[in-house]
Amino acid sequence: MPSRHRVGRARRRTLANQLSDQDWSMLTGLARYRFLHTYQVSELHLPSSSGGASQARAVRRQLLRLARWRLIRPVVARRVGGLHGGADPHIWQLTAAGKAVLTGGTPGRTSSYPSTRFLTHTLAIAETAIGLSRATASLGGAVDIQLEREAARRIPMVGGSHTTLTPDLFAVVRAADDSGQFEDAWFIEVDCGTESLPTLLRKCEQYETYRRSGRVCPRSG
Repeated sequence: MPSRHRVGRARRRTLANQLSDQDWSMLTGLARYRFLHTYQVSELHLPSSSGGASQARAVRRQLLRLARWRLIRPVVARRVGGLHGGADPHIWQLTAAGKAVLTGGTPGRTSSYPSTRFLTHTLAIAETAIGLSRATASLGGAVDIQLEREAARRIPMVGGSHTTLTPDLFAVVRAADDSGQFEDAWFIEVDCGTESLPTLLRKCEQYETYRRSGRVCPRSG
């Protein structure tokens, strides 16, 4: 496992030149989703047709190499319940050096270990995105997915102020069925059973306020 030693600028440049396209893709995925199970990395970045034990071993080797280079790190070495019973126990996140290599910037600080509640919810969002992509592909279609901050929508309020609606996911599905081509747009909330009723009601009120604002549009959100 990687040490806590810093990865200097020269070393980061060297590593950047050694990364494969798939390495870059994995780092980008971790930057976007923040935390991913090993099997989720495989689902996102390797074709499912090449699945099986050999693919799982190849993904683990690649992730362990990125960890030795101190670009990613394991978050926990245990399962988080309810997501994927047979998955590799490792959950991964970018290190400060990984973020710097990806962005070309200067390493900042990485967040401390997340709470189980936050980690479970974040992984569930990734699981939902993966499942939606898989289901759309089975229809021969495509899906565009925005996550949290990407999916945020400003809601105008009385007096010129505004509030912000931040769904877990916003997805636009383009596919075809017996009726022909269709395009569906969805705001998605991933409920892990941890939110209070008042919190859920406030979120519902936000959606209703957004609907009444007249800004809802399948193409632009």
